[in-house]
Amino acid sequence: MKNLQRLVLSLLFVIILSTASFPCFAEPSNTPVFEMKNSIAPRSDLIVWRYKSFDGRLYRRLYNKTQKRWIGDWELVG
Repeated sequence: MKNLQRLVLSLLFVIILSTASFPCFAEPSNTPVFEMKNSIAPRSDLIVWRYKSFDGRLYRRLYNKTQKRWIGDWELVG
């Protein structure tokens, strides 16, 4: 019985060593891992203030440049 256990353990050891010694043949891929069109890739919206003068008063309003739409209403600055 003890000889059988030694035989099984030695066979498992040989199998593990033989499979671990196989080289891994990885072929290089021509497709890039990621592709960036610009050098900067923003992850959040770009929001800026827009100003206008009406009847001698200055107004401002937030504008989302990423989604190209207004945020909120015009407010009097001064």
